[in-house]
Amino acid sequence: MKTAMELALARIELMKDINPDSVRWQMFKENYIQQEKEQIINAYWASYKEGQYSGDKTAEEYYNETFNQEPKKEYGPSEKYLTKQKELMEDFIWNKMNENK
Repeated sequence: MKTAMELALARIELMKDINPDSVRWQMFKENYIQQEKEQIINAYWASYKEGQYSGDKTAEEYYNETFNQEPKKEYGPSEKYLTKQKELMEDFIWNKMNENK
């Protein structure tokens, strides 16, 4: 999951006049992402102190588990499917090669 700030910064990078590889832009992004991270962690602690959250994670663990993860792969082809596709392709190629004989 990406935070709102990460999504906004990624969208800005698509603009023509932004060089996403520049050091200045990278520093700008990191500054705002760090500020947002601190806000999220502070909100987590505020809810914990008020008794609204009784979990066993630290604020840092909560942030990292929620926002610092790669998108999960929803699904992928099974090994059986890939094997069958390979066999079909080999048969197709074999048949095409033997048509001309």
